[in-house]
Amino acid sequence: MRRLNLSGIFTAVLCFIVIGAVRAQQVAPANPVAPANLNQDNTPISLVSGEENFDPNQPIKGNFQLSVNVTSDAGVEQDLSGVFLTDPSGSIQMKLIGMVPLKGLTPAMAADKIAALLKPYIKNPQVNVAIVSVPHSVVFFSGAVLRAGSAPVGEHTSLAELLTVVGFSDNADLSHVRIIRLDPQGNRVTTTYNLLKWLKPEPGQTPDDSQNPILQDKDFIYVPMEALPGTGIVTVEGDVLKPGVVPLRAGVPMTLREVLSMAGGLDPTAARRMVSIRRYGVSKEMVVDYDKAEANNALDNVTMDPDDVVYVQKLGENQFVNLNGAFIKPGKLPYNHKETLTEAIAEAGGLTPLAKEKDGRIFRHVDGNDPTKTQIIAFNYSNIRNNKQPDIMLEPGDTVEIPTGMGPKPAMTPLELTSSLLSIALIIDRLFSRNPYY
Repeated sequence: MRRLNLSGIFTAVLCFIVIGAVRAQQVAPANPVAPANLNQDNTPISLVSGEENFDPNQPIKGNFQLSVNVTSDAGVEQDLSGVFLTDPSGSIQMKLIGMVPLKGLTPAMAADKIAALLKPYIKNPQVNVAIVSVPHSVVFFSGAVLRAGSAPVGEHTSLAELLTVVGFSDNADLSHVRIIRLDPQGNRVTTTYNLLKWLKPEPGQTPDDSQNPILQDKDFIYVPMEALPGTGIVTVEGDVLKPGVVPLRAGVPMTLREVLSMAGGLDPTAARRMVSIRRYGVSKEMVVDYDKAEANNALDNVTMDPDDVVYVQKLGENQFVNLNGAFIKPGKLPYNHKETLTEAIAEAGGLTPLAKEKDGRIFRHVDGNDPTKTQIIAFNYSNIRNNKQPDIMLEPGDTVEIPTGMGPKPAMTPLELTSSLLSIALIIDRLFSRNPYY
């Protein structure tokens, strides 16, 4: 009979205990310290608590949690009782009576309505309705805050409370905080508040509560950056080399061309003729032609104001010419203006030395949804260069292909030459040998 290896068993048990202890130490502490103004999941701290008080008799709305308790002469009706979540219209779904609209009713009124609907089905229904929880409002914020995003707020959360929790940068302009809110008709209304009048009132004056408004659901709060006298910033977005913020210089106004130059210039895929400028206080955005701005056309080379937002659109899919094959710089070429095949090849840096100029083709997609209708235009670029064939006018969406030929075969190295000669000699020897199988 085999003897048990007690020392091996003891070692295995000891390892198991040690591993369990190490894993226990790796478990996160019960009360970890989160970074300032952020939860563990790196989201802004909520401005409401799980035990926030609410009016238990308020009218019922969408996304309310309701406790419904139904009894009858037979006792508690378990199938009809429970916790229900109202849908966005303020209704709940119950057995026997189906969808019950409760929006605008107090819990007592809702209980009476449910009892009346149940009378045809159960004897002497008694209903009790209570609000368990209500949805929290959510606001959105950006600009000179420590972290842009969103946060749930309570019924009485003010602007100052939000910014205290979220935090703001040292250069935040709290005297021009903007809140964008939907009015009852669904229109966006922007109101500017000077929060400094509430935070830092003048000596002898009380804080101005009108400048510290109570936030509402879906409010958007924007905190601008503070600008030095005579200066400011312009935000550049879209298809530019370095999108971001461009500071305006003091004294001499800056133009659109200068601002985009400081942003690294436009990308090759930019829609140069569709550069838009959004200006605070102006409802309609300006759209300018950047080619004309570079030519210093005053109507297009706009003088920039602080807080302007410049957006450079990207060309659409059919606003390119595709160059495939033996081009120095193959790829997409923006189609900003009418151009010929020769002009497009020049913009691509020309052709490689091995280009098969006689076998060029242009694929023109007459109907983008039907590949069978693609038109193929063959050309000999050598003849076009020598004026023996007219140049071809390209269209947006064209694909130009010029294949690459095979170059001359490189000379064999001495080792390769020797190996080849030996192979030939062996073949000849086999052919003329008396016994070829020897």
